[in-house]
Amino acid sequence: MNLDLVIFNAINGYTRKSSALDFFTALSAIYLGHALIVILACAAFLGGNWQIFLVPLAAGLTARFFINEAICFFYKRKRPLAVLPILPLLKKPNQPAVPSGHPAVFFAGSFG
Repeated sequence: MNLDLVIFNAINGYTRKSSALDFFTALSAIYLGHALIVILACAAFLGGNWQIFLVPLAAGLTARFFINEAICFFYKRKRPLAVLPILPLLKKPNQPAVPSGHPAVFFAGSFG
């Protein structure tokens, strides 16, 4: 069994065992990224330095809509929902598993 499947099964093994954990996971997946962007925008506004917001935002959007799409054009990996018999907490995304858009945005934004 390959390493990514072992890690996925270890994490997914907690699904539907705790309603609090399922709620926190779904809440984080849906809203945490938005909250981080709002916090960064507030910090930029309060500090009077919009560069700390605009540079990471530009880096993240460039990574997501240009670099990520270029990688996706050549390398598409199916999501676990498409190949494993699992019951998801959230609806199935339309994008392939690798590369994933949210990590691309936040990784690039953290270095922007």
